[in-house]
Amino acid sequence: MVVAGFAILAAIGFAIWAFKANSDLNESQADLDAQKAATLQAQAQVQAQTDAANAAAAELEKISSDNEIFVVSNEDVAQAQSDVAAAEQSVAEASANVSAAQDQVATLSAEREQARAERDLARAERQQARICSRGSLGVLSKLGQGEADAASSELETVSSACAATVSG
Repeated sequence: MVVAGFAILAAIGFAIWAFKANSDLNESQADLDAQKAATLQAQAQVQAQTDAANAAAAELEKISSDNEIFVVSNEDVAQAQSDVAAAEQSVAEASANVSAAQDQVATLSAEREQARAERDLARAERQQARICSRGSLGVLSKLGQGEADAASSELETVSSACAATVSG
């Protein structure tokens, strides 16, 4: 009778633990999905900044490649120099933004890998809980069939195999 009570408590405990492990798995999957979305957003930002930098570089090249002789005023020269300085500043800012976005992508990739590892751990823990629950149910089944010695032997096996899992 005591063995049956212990087996029932063990089965209930394993079921609760399995439910918790499954909840952790779902939470890890949601975190992974959020990190994937953030990574895609960062990559889109990197692409937009790269396009802006390329456009600024093309404009600089266009200005630099124009070697014809023109009669221009000092205001035209000052305006051209101002435009060149602004384009160079835009290129520098875009380059800095690209570097920052690439760092963010690397960080998000590392976080995504960690979330995947946590998800795999939760799956392994859930599988262990299922195995322990099935063992406890096997003990209860044998007790119900009047096989107390077999149930006692199986209970010892299940208890020793699952004790570390429940305490962790």
